[in-house]
Amino acid sequence: MKVVELQENKWKLVMRSGFHNHALTLYCDGDRYFAKFDEEELAYIDAQVRAHVRPAIISAGLHQRNPEKSRPNQRQIYNRSQKVRAEERDGRNPAQQMLAFAVQHKYVHYWVTDQETDELTHVFMAHPEAVKMFRSYYYVVLIDSTYKTNLYRLPLVEMVGVTPVGKSFVIAYALVKHESEDGYLWVLRKLKALLNDIVQPNIMLLLLIARQVC
Repeated sequence: MKVVELQENKWKLVMRSGFHNHALTLYCDGDRYFAKFDEEELAYIDAQVRAHVRPAIISAGLHQRNPEKSRPNQRQIYNRSQKVRAEERDGRNPAQQMLAFAVQHKYVHYWVTDQETDELTHVFMAHPEAVKMFRSYYYVVLIDSTYKTNLYRLPLVEMVGVTPVGKSFVIAYALVKHESEDGYLWVLRKLKALLNDIVQPNIMLLLLIARQVC
């Protein structure tokens, strides 16, 4: 096909050949037109995204709901998921959204920001039910810190308790800007603050393991 300009603002479409210069598509998977979601499918995707369902499972669910339609492209589901999360944030950045969820779900939470840059440097969060369990089973606490493998590139400190029957439960999580003495002392003070005035540990033993990456 060729477009020819006849005169100003007038064009003519000329078809050179009536044959396709490529093989016809046998499957419409991933095609933007055939894979376009209708309102019912968009509502289903939005509900699944808010329930934290993985895109691969959402795609399988859509195909199961309508087997005759071409299988949806996961990239379209990713794009829709980002749109839903952006609407939920309502202009907040991911860190602000995390703190908003903590307030909404009544987590015990603390944070510290840099006074000059207003950057979030320390975050501590604990679920209310986890706090109740910690006040009952505070005898053994396992604390581990992972390297900067999360979205915020901050060390993640995980605190785990152990029940008398040997079952473990997560007490709290913390993000600290630097793996320094001050940062870990701040985390330990907030962990101790979860206990009430009656229950206070007399002795705290810490095992520090230094890891060297070659």
